[in-house]
Amino acid sequence: MIVDDQPIYRLGLRTAFKTNLAFEVVEEARNGQEALDFLEQHNDVEVILLDIKMPIMDGITALKSIKKKFANICTIVLTSYEDLNDFNAAMKLNVNGFLLKNTDEDELFKSINEALQGEITVSPELIKDSIAAHEVISELGRDDIGIIKEIASGARNSEIANSFHLSERTIKSHLTNIYTVLKVSSRTQAVAKAIHYEIIKL
Repeated sequence: MIVDDQPIYRLGLRTAFKTNLAFEVVEEARNGQEALDFLEQHNDVEVILLDIKMPIMDGITALKSIKKKFANICTIVLTSYEDLNDFNAAMKLNVNGFLLKNTDEDELFKSINEALQGEITVSPELIKDSIAAHEVISELGRDDIGIIKEIASGARNSEIANSFHLSERTIKSHLTNIYTVLKVSSRTQAVAKAIHYEIIKL
C-alpha cells in the first residue's frame, strides 16, 4: 500500500512495482486517514510505504494507529526530508524502515524484503546524521545546551549571564565552544542546527 499526498510520486512507485512481480500495489491513499479507513475494511496489506508530511493526517500520527491496530503490517517511511525529529519519532514507533525518496528501485525492493523478514533498513544519510547528532550532544555540556535554549528564546548575552549566574565573558566562551561543536558561525545557525539535531525542541 502506498500512502503519499503527491499523485506523481504515487504513480512513479506504482510504475516501479510493475517491473517486480514479487510485489503488488493493492491500494493508494493520499493521507494517513485514507490509509486507516482502507485498513479497517481490508486485510490483504502486508507492507505500507508512507510519507510523513501529508495533509489531514500526517505519517507519524497514522503510524501510531497502524502500530496499535495492525501491528502485523510492515511499515516503511519514504520521505524527502532528512529530519531527525521525524526519524526519531518513527523509530520509536518501531517502523521497519526509514528511507529517503531518492532511494533507487533495487534498494527499495531490498528494503521491503528485509522488512518482511523482520529487519530494519535506514537510508545511509539518516544514519550518518543520527551519529553526528549523538556526537554533537556528547561534546556539549549542560550549560552549553541551556545557553542554546536561551538563545532560541531571544535572550541576549547579559540576560543569559544573569540566568546562569555567570559573567558575560564566560557566556561568550560557551558560545565559542557551541559554534565550534555545531560548526556554525552565528546564533541563528546554532539554533537551527540544535533543532535539527534535537538538542532543543520548539
